[in-house]
Amino acid sequence: MNGYSLYGKGGEVLPTTDSEHIPGTLDVVGRNTATGTKKTFHVSRHDSELGIGVEWGTNFEFPDAGCWELKLSAPRNADTTIVVKVN
Repeated sequence: MNGYSLYGKGGEVLPTTDSEHIPGTLDVVGRNTATGTKKTFHVSRHDSELGIGVEWGTNFEFPDAGCWELKLSAPRNADTTIVVKVN
């Protein structure tokens, strides 16, 4: 129905939005490119204060200094890689 999935049984069919299918947590896999140290960060979902999407956040605590490569794979989105320098 207009791009929305429909769920329910006869008499109570409910359209749902994509945001309702977004998981509450995601894993961000990190690797220090200099030392090879690996760590997985667990990020939690919260709705954007601007009301235009969904955000995930956590306190990123890196076990050692260096250049960290972080990879995120979210459902229905292309994998994303960022690099962070940690002093």
